[in-house]
Amino acid sequence: MKNFYAIGLKKFENMDFNSAIKYLTKSIKQNSRHIYSYLYRGLAYIELKEYKKAISDLSFVLKIDPDNEEAKNNLKNLEDL
Repeated sequence: MKNFYAIGLKKFENMDFNSAIKYLTKSIKQNSRHIYSYLYRGLAYIELKEYKKAISDLSFVLKIDPDNEEAKNNLKNLEDL
């Protein structure tokens, strides 16, 4: 089984946000509760100004991990737009 999360994270770090979303989505299909796939996909959506998708992903992260500071902070920033 490929580690799509690792590939997606590398794409994100290289600012290739469209590819990051592609691989992180594949990671989510492998494990629908992998919160870091949702977190980084949400952050990639922010970079692409796809805010509704970002809000959806970051909200999901907080359902699973209510104390996730990165998701909380980014969601608050989106609400302030």
